[in-house]
Amino acid sequence: MSNDNLQPLALSKKQLFAFFGMVVCMFMSVLDIQIVASSLSVIAAGLAALQTMNFLGFKHRT
Repeated sequence: MSNDNLQPLALSKKQLFAFFGMVVCMFMSVLDIQIVASSLSVIAAGLAALQTMNFLGFKHRT
C-alpha cells in the first residue's frame, strides 16, 4: 500500500470560516452550560423564594 496518492485537502475560505464559526458556537454553548450548571442552586433558591412569597400573598400588582 503506497501513500503516493494522498494529497492534502484544500479548503476554501468559506469552509474555513464555517468551521471556525462552528468552533466558536460550540465554545459558547459549553460556556453557557457551565454557567447555568454552576448557578442552579441559586436559581432554585430564587424560585423557592418566589413560591413562598406568592403563598404569603406578596404578588406584584399592576
